[in-house]
Amino acid sequence: MKRRKQEDKVKRVQQQEECFKHVKVANLLVLAATKTEACDPIASTGAVLFLADMIDRLDHYMIELQIRRKNVVAMKKLEATKALEEEREKLKVELIQLEFDLKSK
Repeated sequence: MKRRKQEDKVKRVQQQEECFKHVKVANLLVLAATKTEACDPIASTGAVLFLADMIDRLDHYMIELQIRRKNVVAMKKLEATKALEEEREKLKVELIQLEFDLKSK
């Protein structure tokens, strides 16, 4: 059980690192755009603003993705619980029927 929790934690960390790759790349692009001296300062300012907006959007999408993943996991657990409850009810009815058949013999 402990090992599975550790494996799940490693998977989550890997997923988060995968999500943040885009932000890291965008940050590097912003740094490159701000350090460029050869291009027009107005153009580089526009590029920096564009990249900053892209970073903001990516951050927003990553947060939304995490929320949706949590919702999907919760829904799967709920569906599994409902399925188990239905199976339990069926087995309960079957048990009552078998007990009745046993008494009638």
